[in-house]
This record gives sequence, C-alpha cells and structure tokens, in this order.
Amino acid sequence: MPTKLLPGRPHPLGATWDGAGTNFAIYSEHAEWIDLCLFDDPNAPETERIRLPERTTYVWHAYIPGLQPGQLYGYRAHGPFQPNEGLRFNANKLLIDPYAKALTSQVDWSSPIFPYQPGNGDGDLSFDENDDAAGMQKCTVVNPYFDWAEDHPPSIPLNESIIYELHVKGFTKRHPEIPEALRRRNIDVVAVALFRVASDGSAQVELVQGTAEPTLNRALLDTLKTWRFFPALDDGKPTASTIEIRIPISVK
Repeated sequence: MPTKLLPGRPHPLGATWDGAGTNFAIYSEHAEWIDLCLFDDPNAPETERIRLPERTTYVWHAYIPGLQPGQLYGYRAHGPFQPNEGLRFNANKLLIDPYAKALTSQVDWSSPIFPYQPGNGDGDLSFDENDDAAGMQKCTVVNPYFDWAEDHPPSIPLNESIIYELHVKGFTKRHPEIPEALRRRNIDVVAVALFRVASDGSAQVELVQGTAEPTLNRALLDTLKTWRFFPALDDGKPTASTIEIRIPISVK
C-alpha cells in the first residue's frame, strides 16, 4: 500500500516529527527531483522510495502522516552530472540529510560510496553507477520533545527579574576554603538564590539550588551576602519583596 503523502512545509529543514507524523524538507537549487528513501534496517535495502512532491524556493518537502521517531531514511538527488560546472548529481548514491538530528550505523569504506570510479583515468570526473546504500549511514527521525515532569519555568516577569553574570572563578579563585584541585575542575551548573529584601534595603539570601560541591556553595553564598539592593516601591513607598535569581556557574 503506497505511503500517504501530504504537501508538508519547507521549514524547518530536516525531518521534524510533530506527534502525528513527520515533515521532510531538504534544500537543493539544481536538483530535478529528490527521492526520500526509507529503511527498516540500516544494513538492509530500502523498503520504500518516495519522490518529494513539492518544491518551495528550492526546498523539496513532504509530510508523511503516522511516520514515527526511529524511522531510518536518506535521500537520492536526481539532476545533471556536470562536474566541470560543479554539478555532481548521482542518484546511485544515498545522501545523508545535512539537517539530520541523529545517524545510525557506520560508513563502510569498502563499499562504492564515492560518486566517481576510484582508479579511473578521469579521476573524480568519472561517474560511478554502483548503489552505495548498504555502506552508508542512515539518518534517524527523532522525538524532539522532553518530558519535564513536574518542572515548570519560573515565569518571573522581566520587570521583576535581575540578570547578574557572576564570574565564579574570579570570585572564588583565592578563597581559602576551596581546595586547589577543585579550582581547576570544570563545573557548569545553574545556582538559584532567593533574596528577601526588606523595606529598608537589607536582604537575607538563601541558596535554594547550588552545586554538588559544599565548599563552592559556601563561597558562593558568602559572595551573595555582599550584594546590596534598593527596596521595591509600592505607590512610591519602599516595600518588602522577594527576588529569585538564577546564576550560571562555570568553573574551569
């Protein structure tokens, strides 16, 4: 039974699964047409070859309802073979999607993967008619969605947010409580500090999310305690407020 095709969209480029099917889009200005090749196994022949039916501003595209993540695919591009003019179309060769999000298997360099005939007197101006699909990697359709479970964005309004770039290495490089070995380690995390600012501008700080290194947390907290704030205003009058600040940390 032929695969059901819909026109799809020219963007985004690559294979994009939306939960109900997959959109395929690939750019080629000079191709006469492009075939989408589907595989069930990276080492087996293609199970289906589908000519992409639509072209929008040099982007060939189609949407396949029901096609799921895990599907293996590649392309064959049909067009002129005029190497002296920079056109080297050879539909005998399976092409990797330049926008593929994942690849499977390995290249078999003993397969006829080159579009020309190695050893031919014409060099790379020659044309190779051998199919190389068995020796090429296959692209994989992926699920772009991540299950964040109960984690939600803090959704703090921009007018209530403070963006502060903290160079932790500079702040803590000579801190006596941080071991020398730890200073040389590469640590990339995001710390979260909660400030309770009183109406007089005094503040209490709580490190609600720190690093896995207690000594680094103590040094960071000591630094945060030196910060000073102007109190928030309510109808022109100072008022108490709470501020949550996310602090990217990179110690190299």
